[in-house]
Amino acid sequence: MRQLPPPIQLLPAFEAAARLESFSKAAQELNVTTSAISQQIKTLESLIDMPLFRREGRRTTLTDCGRQYAETATKVLEEHNRGYAELLRSQGSPVVRISTTAHIAFDVIIPALPDFQAKHPNIDLRIEMSDHAVDFEAEWIDAGVRIGLEDWPELNCEMLCEGKGVPVCAPELHAEIEAAGMENLYGHTLIHGREDHNDWEKAAELLGLDFQPNKQIYFENFFAAITATESGMGVGIGLTPLINQRLRDGRLKVLFGTAGEVPVNLYLVTPKNSRPTAAHEQAYAWLKQLFAGLNDALPLH
Repeated sequence: MRQLPPPIQLLPAFEAAARLESFSKAAQELNVTTSAISQQIKTLESLIDMPLFRREGRRTTLTDCGRQYAETATKVLEEHNRGYAELLRSQGSPVVRISTTAHIAFDVIIPALPDFQAKHPNIDLRIEMSDHAVDFEAEWIDAGVRIGLEDWPELNCEMLCEGKGVPVCAPELHAEIEAAGMENLYGHTLIHGREDHNDWEKAAELLGLDFQPNKQIYFENFFAAITATESGMGVGIGLTPLINQRLRDGRLKVLFGTAGEVPVNLYLVTPKNSRPTAAHEQAYAWLKQLFAGLNDALPLH
């Protein structure tokens, strides 16, 4: 076996093929031909004098040696990506990328961005919207704003503000539903903000109720669900303080006061190994101040 490590330029093709378990998919990802991927891996195998893949017809699988070396290749490329990102941040206007849901972005952060730009004109704050938890190892994201109860032990978590999940509806439905009582919510359409989770089921469990609705509507994100609730399609679960402006404007009304509240908070999360620059610290401080002020003058009825 060769004592010196093989050239680093051979690692992207190998890492992609190992991760995707396909030379053709690796070629598509790297925008090269399949034969180019095959040739680079053959060169790599000849240099280290060990097979990295088993070739069974069109199917390729890693050997034990290939699996071990793939872990090394992944770490090397991830470190290179992080280092290059830090280099870019150090040149010109520093870029800070924050990942969050569409609901948080549209209802809270984006309306306040002119204030951030006025205070920090030299920082490029970018809001990346996703309803799935960001993978900090695979994506160029500096921090995220998440909803939950600090159940991400692999991340640094700092509470931005306390929140409550509350049943809400359009004003024209409010009196009718309040009069019937919380235990009779099963007679109304329940609106869900996620397709893969039943938040009403969890809320019913915490409130000691048994919701068996006549009809349920599922949306792919909370922003769509709360907008549908506002239009009068049914009863939704709103998160204060995210919906506070909608409550102040009279577009939504909270049902049953504090009796229907379920605790759920908002957090700023960052990777354990992150090294925030001055620009990051300024962006995070602004976010903390923004969310800390959301509960001012909140109407519950």
